[in-house]
Amino acid sequence: MRQVSRLETKVAEQEKQIAHLQQELAAARHAAGVAEREAARFRTLFDSLDVGLCIVQLNFDGVHPTDYRIQDVNLAFERQSGLEKPIGATLRSLAPDQEGRWFRAYADVALTGEPRRFEIPTPIRGRYYEMYAFKTGEPGEHKVGVLFTDVTARKRAEAAQREAGLVKDRFLATLAHELRNPLAPLQSGIEVLRIAAKDPARDPGVSEQVLEIMNRQIGHLRRLMDELLDVSRINRGVVTLNSERVDLVYAIRRAIEFSSASIYAANRQVAIDLPSEPLMVHGDRDRLAQVVAALLDNAGKFTNDDGRIRLRAERRGAKARVVVEDDGVGIDPDMLGEIFAMFSQARTDRHGLGIGLTLVRNLVELHGGAVEAHSRGRGLGSEFVIELPLQEESPAPAPVRPRLPALERQRMLVVDDNHDAADSLSVLLASMGAEVRTAYDGRSALLLLDELQPQIVFLDIGMPEMDGFEVARRMRRRQAGDQILLVAVTGWGQPADRQRAREAGFDRHLVKPATYDDLRQVLEPEREPSTLTPS
Repeated sequence: MRQVSRLETKVAEQEKQIAHLQQELAAARHAAGVAEREAARFRTLFDSLDVGLCIVQLNFDGVHPTDYRIQDVNLAFERQSGLEKPIGATLRSLAPDQEGRWFRAYADVALTGEPRRFEIPTPIRGRYYEMYAFKTGEPGEHKVGVLFTDVTARKRAEAAQREAGLVKDRFLATLAHELRNPLAPLQSGIEVLRIAAKDPARDPGVSEQVLEIMNRQIGHLRRLMDELLDVSRINRGVVTLNSERVDLVYAIRRAIEFSSASIYAANRQVAIDLPSEPLMVHGDRDRLAQVVAALLDNAGKFTNDDGRIRLRAERRGAKARVVVEDDGVGIDPDMLGEIFAMFSQARTDRHGLGIGLTLVRNLVELHGGAVEAHSRGRGLGSEFVIELPLQEESPAPAPVRPRLPALERQRMLVVDDNHDAADSLSVLLASMGAEVRTAYDGRSALLLLDELQPQIVFLDIGMPEMDGFEVARRMRRRQAGDQILLVAVTGWGQPADRQRAREAGFDRHLVKPATYDDLRQVLEPEREPSTLTPS
């Protein structure tokens, strides 16, 4: 019995041990499960970081670091670095050109335990990173964790911003130069005219020559302002074409008239070859003339004295083709792709804002066409080709426009808060035979209205207190107000501006600065500009 009792005791003890072992095994399995889940969670967190992270083991030759072996990386590191199968490899084997300063920097972190942030980005395979290194692992393991933040987009944006700043500075300097160029002959011309006014015996031909120069320079300033505004509007997507069925040949002749001073100067030979039949396209007549005039001015700018310029237009299948050639300075072949870029001066270091060809391309593309530049190189001339789709539909009947009475003895009122603008326009209209009064604000204009009873009112829009729109509406409400011809004179010339002026009661719309021909064209709408016979 005693033996049985001892045996039962041993069995009970063994059962307790087995139970204890089972509990420990269960606990170990639980702990292993927890550890596995923690490891999986850590791995998920490790790989979900959007910054690159790697763990490296440094190798030393005595006290000098020689290389480091990559022990672990996250997915972002592989994606950002572009290194294939990096785990277990040394950096020397993956990137032999890696600079030694990084080994020394990481060794300093491993030995001192002090983390370091590398403020200076380092280029790795065409990209830029900022790095943060920290000590990890046991003290004697010389392990370092490195966080990689990809700053390539920021670096490129900063570089682009710096370049944009340089471009802006160059552009402003060039703009100042281009504005001063015409101001010099204008100032000199004013002095000559002032002297001539005090000397009746002076040759009148001198004054005529000076006036021609001044008129040409004012035209240059006007085109410069128009180009700047047009580029800005196109970039903002607010340009609207007044499209209709247009004879491109007529638009080209207008362009020749605009550009005759620049292309015929300096004894240049100019050949113009236009077809006898019309080339009908769907577009804005003024904008198409502007495009061709810009190419002609460009040819004049880059063609030397006694050079040759040729303009030809032709039908090419379903397209109208316009070609402007010159034998001037030419274009480097590797710059042809940049010739239409904003502020580009790809041809020479000659003066210019570098926006004319950008404007040409944008306007041609708005018309559904295309423009190309060709050149065999420097000193070998250049060729610009425009192609536009032809329109073959039957032309719509031309609108009948009323003829205004003769300008002589017409009573006119000029209203503008800019005194010089108002006075100079009044003098010009008076020289055309009109009886003119001037007002410098809207309220004064309304007071003069009943006294003068003008037949035509030239009215500025951007005036303080009461703008031109309100003045126009009040004039229309006056007795016989519907019999007045209201002409807006403003710096705003977009279709939306013209529409708003019509809604306020204006009959005509002039964009500052208004020339003698502009006034004639507005006041006598049946009068067309002169054309040049093609040679």
